[in-house]
Amino acid sequence: MGRCAMSLASSCQANILGFLDDNLLTPKEIDGLPYMGPIEEFRQLSVKHAGLRPLIAVGDTRSRLLVFGRLLAATPDLQLASAIDTSVTRVGPSHVDSGCIIFPGVVIGAGVRLGRSVVINANVTIGAGSVIKDFSTVGPGANIGSEAAIGRCTFVGMGAAIAQGIAVGEDCTIGALSFVRQNIPDGYLAAGIPAVLKGPRIR
Repeated sequence: MGRCAMSLASSCQANILGFLDDNLLTPKEIDGLPYMGPIEEFRQLSVKHAGLRPLIAVGDTRSRLLVFGRLLAATPDLQLASAIDTSVTRVGPSHVDSGCIIFPGVVIGAGVRLGRSVVINANVTIGAGSVIKDFSTVGPGANIGSEAAIGRCTFVGMGAAIAQGIAVGEDCTIGALSFVRQNIPDGYLAAGIPAVLKGPRIR
């Protein structure tokens, strides 16, 4: 996801310094942007570059939360960058917290609230009054019905649909192309049409 997020940030006219990654096999450059070292380097970089804000471009929801925690521990006054494509449509007032990555073709209904570091992939529709909590990811083409609630660190798969007023718990996975018409408790995998519980989310 990192490369897609960097491309989106560039299209939003962001001034990108480079990228951080703990993976020792990370190339020294990706798409012309330099590798700046492991995540812990952010503290020193933020001292050198006033106003520097990280964009956490990590696909896995729990990993994104862990990276945020490490950055926050090193930099208590941490401010996250966001990347929101210019084609995103907001139908009335909505709230998008810091650190969100929102790809092209997304429609956000009136009264929607997106938490910190939420990732909304391309061509997603989020119905009016819905809430998607911190560090969750919604896959391409998914449809979140109005007044739905998605818990923290939950992953909604590509093309899935969440019915109006449904609550999906924290740390859940909703399978691709599933139709969810019942509430899903914390920590579960649900899939199918209609979606049924398949057991605890595998991590």
